[in-house]
Amino acid sequence: MLADAGQSTTTLGQLIIAGSSIADFGAIILLSLFFSRDSSSVWSTLLLIGGFVVLVVAIGLTLAEVEHSRRLGSALARLQDSSAQIRVRGAFLLLIGLVVVAQVFGLEVILGAFFAGAVLRLLDRDEMMTHADFHTKLQAVGFGIFIPFFITSGMQLDVGALLSGGTALALVPVFLLALLLARGLPAALYRPMVGDRCSLAAGLLQATSLPFIVAATGIGLELEILNPAIGAAMVVAGLLSVVLFPLGALTLLRGGGKPGGVAQRDSLDDASDEPGPI
Repeated sequence: MLADAGQSTTTLGQLIIAGSSIADFGAIILLSLFFSRDSSSVWSTLLLIGGFVVLVVAIGLTLAEVEHSRRLGSALARLQDSSAQIRVRGAFLLLIGLVVVAQVFGLEVILGAFFAGAVLRLLDRDEMMTHADFHTKLQAVGFGIFIPFFITSGMQLDVGALLSGGTALALVPVFLLALLLARGLPAALYRPMVGDRCSLAAGLLQATSLPFIVAATGIGLELEILNPAIGAAMVVAGLLSVVLFPLGALTLLRGGGKPGGVAQRDSLDDASDEPGPI
């Protein structure tokens, strides 16, 4: 949404991306820490997470060395846009590999997927623009195929359980408010940098969450620590967040013009264009 609105590279966009990444990473760590199937205690899970992080760092450093190798670099450049699509295949090999390793460690597979994306992001620094289309290809596969498939296959709403008692349905606005407080309220820290309107828009965008909620409720139902009605209420709250919050955020951004910092620079540039006193 930030990319479509032309805000992904602005100060506001970078703050939102950083805040959302911290929120997702923290939630995934907590999910793995307290709800891993194969761990006997929190300390053993922490040890497993630490070992997994060390392994991910080692893999990242190895891949960075491969990127700097002149011979391998030329081979990658030759095969990246051919039918081999070597970079895209390598990205999915990394994703599958870290997911499998996370499962072997007894952690949730979503942690492996998150770290795979983080490693790719850190490695994808193409100063020479030798693989300019790589990010676009990954976006096409992710946004076009996997994210819609993941959401639609994971959203198995038990509408009957949600509507039967009334209590679960009443929790939907509570969960929606919890999203705003937990993920949106920290955006108030951006106010000195981007202003009131943009910090409010940032809070709404950061509070948008559905894929993680679908994954978390699926894990809760599988472990039988979450009943179907509460899980359905959580997913409905996530659905409402992706419908309502971005709409409000984009309305605020359009109404306020350019985000804080950008508008100020433009006004300074305009002032510098005016003729000075003779």
